[in-house]
Amino acid sequence: MDVLSSMTATPVLPFWISQENTTMLRAANIAIDIEQLVTLVPAASRRLWQVLGNGERAGQVGTEVGVLRLKHAYVHEIVLRFEDGGVEGYLPMDLLPAD
Repeated sequence: MDVLSSMTATPVLPFWISQENTTMLRAANIAIDIEQLVTLVPAASRRLWQVLGNGERAGQVGTEVGVLRLKHAYVHEIVLRFEDGGVEGYLPMDLLPAD
């Protein structure tokens, strides 16, 4: 089952690394439980966004699947799924509503 498409609009779900919901990250031989640091809030609606700038995805339109938040961080990223199946996160200032 595709993990991102199975999300609902109401709960705040932990961010996952793998399909098996593994949340341990190995960095410098130290196990880090990123569920304590990162959450992915599912999108209430499937809004369309156009990517600004001149990067690889510039001008492309993606569907919002959620918002990626770091605990105690001022900023967040909007997570988009593109027609080719790619999933990427962008700062809100790097996007324009496309719908």
